[in-house]
Amino acid sequence: MNRMLLHPASLVVPMTDIGPARGGAGTPSPLWCDRGEFAEDGDMHLTQVVGHTPVPTVLHEHDAWFCDTFSTMSDGTPIGDGSLLMYSESGFYPLPLLG
Repeated sequence: MNRMLLHPASLVVPMTDIGPARGGAGTPSPLWCDRGEFAEDGDMHLTQVVGHTPVPTVLHEHDAWFCDTFSTMSDGTPIGDGSLLMYSESGFYPLPLLG
C-alpha cells in the first residue's frame, strides 16, 4: 500500500483523506475517520477492524469491530476493560479479559 501511495493516480490515495472529526478537511476515509463518521458513511461491504478509537469494551457496530480497549485518560485512568478481539476460521468474536 505504501508504494501505491506514491502514485497520485492510484485508487489508494483517497484512503488517506482525513475527516473533519480527526482534524482534516477531506472526505473521511476508512483509514482516517472517527466512529461517528464511520457510522454515517462507512463501507458496509467490508468487515473492518478499528483501533485507535477508545471504546469501553469490544463493540460490533455498522459491520465494523471496534477494539481499542487499552487506552487511558490523560491521568492514566483506563477507558476500556482490556477485552480483545479474536479471529478464527469461524469469524470474529470478542474475548473478555480474564482474571
